[in-house]
Amino acid sequence: KNKVSYWPQYAEEFYCPVEKKYTPEIPDDEMFKIIFTGNIGQAQGLEILPKAAQKLENVKFVIVGDGRNKENFLAEINRLDVQDKFIMIDRQPQEKIPEFLACCDAAFVSFMDNELFTKTIPAKLQSYMACGMPIIASASGETKRVVEEAECGLCSEIGDVDGLCQIIEKMKELDIERAKQYEMPEGDLEKVTAEYKEMAFDKIKQFTKVQFLHWTEEEFSSCFRKMLTLEQYREPQMAQLYQNYLASGPLTYMEALFSGMLGDAGKARQTALDFYGPIFLLYSIYDGAEDKSHVIKLLEEH
Repeated sequence: KNKVSYWPQYAEEFYCPVEKKYTPEIPDDEMFKIIFTGNIGQAQGLEILPKAAQKLENVKFVIVGDGRNKENFLAEINRLDVQDKFIMIDRQPQEKIPEFLACCDAAFVSFMDNELFTKTIPAKLQSYMACGMPIIASASGETKRVVEEAECGLCSEIGDVDGLCQIIEKMKELDIERAKQYEMPEGDLEKVTAEYKEMAFDKIKQFTKVQFLHWTEEEFSSCFRKMLTLEQYREPQMAQLYQNYLASGPLTYMEALFSGMLGDAGKARQTALDFYGPIFLLYSIYDGAEDKSHVIKLLEEH
């Protein structure tokens, strides 16, 4: 044991959720966008995507990367006449990948059908998860186990085109239902801010409650939040994730929204602090409370 060190697979510090902003390569339209980043090789099993594209509507696949199998992949896209459903972007610096992820709705992981890959976890899976991306996977074995245990996405069997189309449609439905249920604006921050001007403040409070319940009552999310709270003092990467998910990230977002609503940057900062500060405190109160419903009532009265 003294001669062996265990270094678990991880995502670099720059892989974290970032604000969605205009990226010329990816149009800001109503299409449900699924992104794949990295090597375009035979092992990745990407030939399933053109076949799925034939059966799907209102979906675009964003492929960022290069590789030995890229020409064959493009030839298959052309053969099946689904060029309009693909956005091809050349290899990018790793530090830019979170920006591309933020412009899409889900991230894709796949393998070719080989027993070897049931024991493999692609590095991009951790990167996608660190950026808070819902995962769509055509995979089995360890990759499927991680996605299902983390409850961070949906999986279909390797090579199963119909199965892949079904989980893509399911994720599209979940995305649409969530937005409709709470009548929340979608798009980049400028567009969202403009739409919030027309929205009743009660709707913002309603959505804030949904986010609070997500971080407190959903098992995986709650455990993840508690882990970040502890680990932020030990690992810089965890500290950055904690800030992005629970502290400076939500506060900055609220400040931008209130700035659009109030038209006064100075007032917006203080209003964001007044609004989000008590919610941030309620996370700790919730964790220590015997009567959780009382804390939810405090949130509703805030």
